Amino acid sequence: MNSSPDLRALRVFLADDAVLVRRRLAALLGALDGVEIVGEAEEPAAAFVGIDTGMADLVVTELRLSGGTGMELLGLLAQRMPHVVVMVLTNHSGAWFRRACLKGGAHYFFDKTGEFDLALSTIQRIAGEHRTHAVFEQEHTMSDVAASPAIAPALARPKGSPLAGRVSASAGASRKGAASCTACSMRSICMPHGLTVEELQRIESLICPSRTIKQGETIYRANDSFQSIYAVRAGSFKTVVMHRDGREQVTGFHLAGDSLGLDGVCSGYHSCDAVALEDSKVCIIPFHLLEAMCREVKAVQQHVHRMMGGEIVRESSQMMLLGTMSAEQRVATFLLNLSDRLRMRGYSPAEFHLRMTREEIGSYLGIKLETVSRMLSKFQRDGLLDTHGKDIRILDHERLVRV
Repeated sequence: MNSSPDLRALRVFLADDAVLVRRRLAALLGALDGVEIVGEAEEPAAAFVGIDTGMADLVVTELRLSGGTGMELLGLLAQRMPHVVVMVLTNHSGAWFRRACLKGGAHYFFDKTGEFDLALSTIQRIAGEHRTHAVFEQEHTMSDVAASPAIAPALARPKGSPLAGRVSASAGASRKGAASCTACSMRSICMPHGLTVEELQRIESLICPSRTIKQGETIYRANDSFQSIYAVRAGSFKTVVMHRDGREQVTGFHLAGDSLGLDGVCSGYHSCDAVALEDSKVCIIPFHLLEAMCREVKAVQQHVHRMMGGEIVRESSQMMLLGTMSAEQRVATFLLNLSDRLRMRGYSPAEFHLRMTREEIGSYLGIKLETVSRMLSKFQRDGLLDTHGKDIRILDHERLVRV
């Protein structure tokens, strides 16, 4: 291990059931410029604890571990530490193992016998890019970092192939099987139109396996490094920022077909938390691979531009809502907007169930919980809608628009 910790070094944790292999890896990787070995373990549970306490950026794991497997460790990291980059370096190099690992959350997969040198060079590349990013961050030039793909941090693009900017055939195969865009009901909303069959297959190849997020869990938190954007396949999310006094401010609600994570494009770090309002599924799209495809497929580039433009429009509308509308108008606008978004997804625009609480609605609209309840009761008395708890039925759409 390195004798003195370097804040700009890539922190690497080793998991292998063979102590001699761990020692050899520690010696080889520790000798690389910009790499710091922060720990090692032979069991999945001990490795998980060590990765957490060592604040590892990269985990190098064998599939065979004492008292468990590398797949168990992959599952733990995918669920609880999705920001950690995982490299599988194993003697079990068959195609089935490769597909299973990439589907289970591994970012890289190498055969110890035939691809060991490639694994070392990949770690060296990641460390160099990580160090470059850290230096620029210290010099307070994060805007320049975000603008230049040449110096973007390796950890802002974890779901890559062994070679930068390119997906390996095996990785593509596993992802394609995991996320079929052609069969997804949200394809017409979140996918660009006019793609050829080949272009659609290329997009499917870069999308990582869909991940289930339980109610109350987060995809990412504020200040997490920006790695990917997320397409909501099912369910719904809220984005929130925390005030200095600990109060939560809801900044948006996101339904199936919406994208999450674009807030991290500018600075390389997320500016908010993305929290599941219900059990949900997201498709994970590594941003550096999406950027590469944008340079080659114009329809994808235009779609990304539309998504970013949509974020600008949404934020402008939110500013107008908070700055110029009365409480009554805010609640009416919120319900109409939600109704329209549900209609676009093929659901009933007149009858729906609110996944968010009235307190969360109030936070988003800049009014108190009691005010939200009072406005909904008023609309019910006026015959505009019928409410039963979180169930809403719009009775007079035109009058609600006139509010």
